[in-house]
Amino acid sequence: MLPSCALCKKRKKKCDFNLPSCKNCESTGTQCEHFDEGLGNYVPREYIKSLSDNIVHLKYEIEKYKKKIDKRSLQTEGSPRSDSNLYDTIKNGIFIEGSDSELHYFGPCSVVAVTYMTTMLLKLNTTTFERVVMMDFKSIPAIHIPFDLNMITSEHTKILISNYLTEVYPVYPLLSDSFFHFDLMVKNYPPSKQVFIFLTLLVSSAHLMRKRSDFVPIKIMLQHKVLELMKSRASCEDCDYLVCLILYAVYQLLDPENGESIRRTISLACDLAERIHLVDYSRNDEIPGSITKDISKNAILKILLTLDSEVSIVLGKLPLLTMINQKISNIEEEQGENLLRASCEKYEFYILIYSNSSNCKVCKIFQFQRYKCSNDYNLWLLASSLLSHRCNDCNLYYDSFVLNIMNASMSTISKFDATLKGTGIIHYWIALSKVAVSIMNLVLIRRIHSSCYSGFVTNDSVCEHILLGKQLISQISAQWYCASPVREFIDQLPIK
Repeated sequence: MLPSCALCKKRKKKCDFNLPSCKNCESTGTQCEHFDEGLGNYVPREYIKSLSDNIVHLKYEIEKYKKKIDKRSLQTEGSPRSDSNLYDTIKNGIFIEGSDSELHYFGPCSVVAVTYMTTMLLKLNTTTFERVVMMDFKSIPAIHIPFDLNMITSEHTKILISNYLTEVYPVYPLLSDSFFHFDLMVKNYPPSKQVFIFLTLLVSSAHLMRKRSDFVPIKIMLQHKVLELMKSRASCEDCDYLVCLILYAVYQLLDPENGESIRRTISLACDLAERIHLVDYSRNDEIPGSITKDISKNAILKILLTLDSEVSIVLGKLPLLTMINQKISNIEEEQGENLLRASCEKYEFYILIYSNSSNCKVCKIFQFQRYKCSNDYNLWLLASSLLSHRCNDCNLYYDSFVLNIMNASMSTISKFDATLKGTGIIHYWIALSKVAVSIMNLVLIRRIHSSCYSGFVTNDSVCEHILLGKQLISQISAQWYCASPVREFIDQLPIK
């Protein structure tokens, strides 16, 4: 306990030892201090209070970091000693603590989980894995530009709408050219249409900003305005709001640095699609929505399913929107039916691989003819984590399994090579994740499972695709700085 303060001692009064000042000193307006024999001087009790607060804070920090150390120790102690144990770890996904002190989950076929698997199998330095993990939690200072329509000139508007119609609309056919008036200023559109106009301009500016820097401030300004307008529509459960959510999700894919969760946006869209019965093809009632009444139900559902499927695969999670065969059988359009069936197949394939059962997952895959013969490379990328598994039961199928993973990985790299060389839509986040997972698959197969593809694929071909994949990662990181940790990790992987 501290001794009495100087004033109380001088007056021979009882000191209440309060910090930073006792009541006697407070009542007289005197600085509360006591004589410190160690220092040989008077020390303000306010200084003692600051030291006490620092001690409490440091104790809290020590406890926090002790928990982190304990968590890492558990992970290290539980680090896989065999391929079987590693798969048991990976199939449950990876939990990472973000800069916001919240836990974030990455599914078993995500780039984070596959990076962890690769690090363990190749016995790489784990600090590189930590850098990949931190990629998703970089704190980017928010930039706010006050909304000013004068920033968007008529020339800007024409360029953005033309770019939307020629580059974005063919991939996401929502608002056609009949929706726009090139000679009409943005502010002259009716209020009911303005949020859709702003959304298309936002999507288009995000697509163009890597080529033209003058669209960056427009994109930043529009994002805040769009969010404001969308919040006012959040209570409307109709197709208009659903299209708003889908367009905003497209923007988030084109601008992965926006700092918001695209998974949350797609989740809201999927929930709304369920509530307004968009996914139920057994119902013939009209989908509510005045602005988007001319957009077909098939077009909206196909885009939403594609976004949901692509984002879920990258995160290594189950798709949010589930379709059942009874609903799909009512679809007359062949292309739409194929897309929905592919979505169902991914859902079932994921459940098959990551369900809790003691049966060999490789064997289960090859017991189903439709999976064994599937050439959908997205489907086989979901099974990347099974490269860490091998047992006596799956010896009969393992070579075929490895070949499927290899072909899927090589096809993925070739596909994104063609995309990045073209002028179309590039989703940097999806491209980075899928190409990185494909490279790691090929490196692991080359180093650990080379006997499985002997006679089917040459080593030179495998190495060429790894090199091509590395070039693609470098190209992506040159335009999207957040990709640098992944590039650094991929660069250290052995080619031969």
